Amino acid sequence: MKSKKSKGLLTMLLATAMTIGSIQGVVYTAKAEETTIKWDKATKEKYKWLVDWGNILTGTIGNGLLKISDKKGNKFGLAKEDGTVIYEPQFERISERGGPEDLWYYDGNIILDYKDKDGGYFSGLMSSDGEELVPVEYEEITPASDGMMRVAKNGKYGYLNEKFKLVIPCKYDEAEWFRNGISVVKKGKKYGAVDKNGKTVIPFKYDEMLNNELYNDNQGKYIIACKNDKYGLLDSKGKVVLPLKYNGIKNAGKDKSGLAYYKVWKNNKVGFVNENLKEITKVKYDNAGNFYGNLAIVEKKEKLGAINNLGKEVVPVKYQGEIESYYGLSVWNNGEYLALMKKGYFGLLDKTGKEITPFKYLSIEFINKDTIIAEKSGSKVGVINNKNKVVVPFIYQEIKQYFGTSIGRNDGRFDNVLKVSKDGKKYGYIDFKGNIVIPIKYSEDNADAVLEKKFGK
Repeated sequence: MKSKKSKGLLTMLLATAMTIGSIQGVVYTAKAEETTIKWDKATKEKYKWLVDWGNILTGTIGNGLLKISDKKGNKFGLAKEDGTVIYEPQFERISERGGPEDLWYYDGNIILDYKDKDGGYFSGLMSSDGEELVPVEYEEITPASDGMMRVAKNGKYGYLNEKFKLVIPCKYDEAEWFRNGISVVKKGKKYGAVDKNGKTVIPFKYDEMLNNELYNDNQGKYIIACKNDKYGLLDSKGKVVLPLKYNGIKNAGKDKSGLAYYKVWKNNKVGFVNENLKEITKVKYDNAGNFYGNLAIVEKKEKLGAINNLGKEVVPVKYQGEIESYYGLSVWNNGEYLALMKKGYFGLLDKTGKEITPFKYLSIEFINKDTIIAEKSGSKVGVINNKNKVVVPFIYQEIKQYFGTSIGRNDGRFDNVLKVSKDGKKYGYIDFKGNIVIPIKYSEDNADAVLEKKFGK
């Protein structure tokens, strides 16, 4: 597309793709880079038909597909390089990016969004070579899970299979994503479950059901069900494996062996049941966290401790702190360490409950066993290890991990540096031993930029 500063230039999104995430086994891809090529005479002539027809070339999709728009740039369509227009500009969006918060890619296929005259959105799916896979008639299309894709039409839900065939009609009021060959659906006021052929495998008699807790890779294999305000567990065939006798049930993570746990409630108290359906603790705690490694935090009378995966209290319930905080845990390093409090100060314990640092820190942030950011009274911050040895002296006002712009954030290149400041104004970087990597003389943003320039690829 032409701009005032670079006349005759066309910015095109290359078909280069990168993996950006995986949910329920489906890989989503997104356009990885942007480049600018000259719109020379040959290119102008090649796509003259687009301009003559009142369209503008706005980018490439790949496989010889061109994204076009009307002259206002409000509607989008698709054309082939040989001049064949597949879709006239009519869509609000044609997906060129992927991700949970954006339009989805389905193994390289393209989602088209269309807005009808009444303001409703409809979506369809097209392959990267222009073949229509799913007509533009659904109010919702979600990524495939367990080989099935949820769709919505006229406010009701159904499913497409891997061949994009509607195998379960859009007739349900609510529908989960598939997991382990079944999906929980709601019909009227009751929940049941269907298999991939649409056959009812669990009758519609429950008030609540949960089979697939999204984005949770640590959920158990059973279905949480509720009837008459009592909760229990079902297997995939609908057999009651844990009686519906609790006031509530939630997934509670997995231990190091991969065994899942459930938190169960009775009379405002909570306990644990494992995936072998054994109640490993009595329902006696006021609150509890999930399992991380082989430990879970428990609370009783506003005091915290921890149990192991056998239900034994390995850390006495006598500490203060948070079960789960913004940063995630009081349990660190897959259950090897805990950060709890005494008299308002943090200390570090190991998985056996042994206190391995004094309780004298205002805050503790665990990076690894040799790198623990700690704050002392007087707002001085340093780094200690799991033996309470000072690794970086307490001379800084701030020490934090790299969370820069984009380069290297997720590829590990900057995992071994820490951003530091002595006054909250000038920043630099040190390594985990305290050696200066980037001098402490930059604004915070500029310190990131200097780091990325020095070590970025």
